[in-house]
Amino acid sequence: MSLKDIATKAGVSITTVSRILNHDSTLSVGADTRERVEKIATELNYRPSKRKSRNATLGVVTWVTEQQEQNDPYYQTLRLAVEAEIEAAGYKITRIFGDSAWTNVRRCVGVIAIGRFSTAQRQQLQLLNPKLVIIGDNSLENDISCVASDNEVGVQRVLQDFIAHDRQNIGILIAEGRTSDDTEKIYDRRLVDYRHYLRSKHLYQADHVFVTSEVSRQAGYLATQEAYHELQTDFPTALFAASDILALGALDFLKEHNLAVPERVSLVSFNDSVLAENAEPPLTSVKVDLPLMAKRGVEMILRIINQGSLSVPERLIIGTKINYRESSD
Repeated sequence: MSLKDIATKAGVSITTVSRILNHDSTLSVGADTRERVEKIATELNYRPSKRKSRNATLGVVTWVTEQQEQNDPYYQTLRLAVEAEIEAAGYKITRIFGDSAWTNVRRCVGVIAIGRFSTAQRQQLQLLNPKLVIIGDNSLENDISCVASDNEVGVQRVLQDFIAHDRQNIGILIAEGRTSDDTEKIYDRRLVDYRHYLRSKHLYQADHVFVTSEVSRQAGYLATQEAYHELQTDFPTALFAASDILALGALDFLKEHNLAVPERVSLVSFNDSVLAENAEPPLTSVKVDLPLMAKRGVEMILRIINQGSLSVPERLIIGTKINYRESSD
């Protein structure tokens, strides 16, 4: 029996099953779900250590360090989902974090790279192992197949909802840092989408773009603090934060200064991690289907392995949806 069999019978994702059976304390699920999965695994006589495995290894390279990942549920969840799919396919895993050497991927039958890599880093990975798929970024310009989320539609829907609720003074809180090798600035396409849509509605205001150089709760707090001190009563009545972590920092500042959410500021975030659901108030957030991205990425790398290569590089776009909670009206 496999993780997939357990997931199907339990009505949860393969990732959830893997994390429960590996006793992942960061997973936010109810006790009844944990008990159901563990009971089904026992009933099906699941034995991960004795499961038949292919005599082949897939490399998983993530752009963040292990420490950074512990503070970023998005990339941690995505990596675990990828590894669960690889395990379900019967392959072994070589895991490499962003601050480790990549040379071991030479011995892998294929590689999945997770995150935002510079052109130089992508080329390096291709040289080490040409059987490569990137999950979480568009790498077609480097002739590398990839899986990414449809952020443009997600941003547009958030802005449409704000406007429909008569929130026309709309801000964005976004991080634009640099790649881990410090050779390229990371431009977040969602800022382009935000500008384009609001300009089409004659609602764009340049001073309502709040940019920070890192993704952290403190960065979200400080960027919101700086913006409020500059704008005061003109501070946006709606704020879109490009990640749950940034949104939590913004929420900290708004609550500290008695700016009621959502009455004074309607707040929507992105990723819909456990952080969004457990916030106070819970955050409306754009849901990125990380298990599906992982599944499609693994399917893509297995096709490349089996075929030798794809006739042309492919980019697969996974849609998003908004999960509405108390932080927005």
